[in-house]
Amino acid sequence: MKENKGWKKTKSDEVLLATQIALTEQMEEILVLRQNVIQLSGELEKEKRKKIRRKSIPTIPRERLLSLIRLCHPDMHENSTDAHETTSWLLDFRRTL
Repeated sequence: MKENKGWKKTKSDEVLLATQIALTEQMEEILVLRQNVIQLSGELEKEKRKKIRRKSIPTIPRERLLSLIRLCHPDMHENSTDAHETTSWLLDFRRTL
């Protein structure tokens, strides 16, 4: 702007301009970091909710679960649909332990 008015640019003008540029770059970095914090906070909340859900799922001791699978097995119940579905559910549940 000084040049437009015929004034000479001073050393302090150059320092001011460099400082303004650095400040602008830092502000942009702050915005990116804030976005990262928001994203990570959301991910953390999801993980907390998952953990709470996992804790609320009842656990069955492994030996008891194996016993239930044997008792519900379709071979013991004339290959009934209920026996298949229940055994399948128990096997899926076993994978979560």
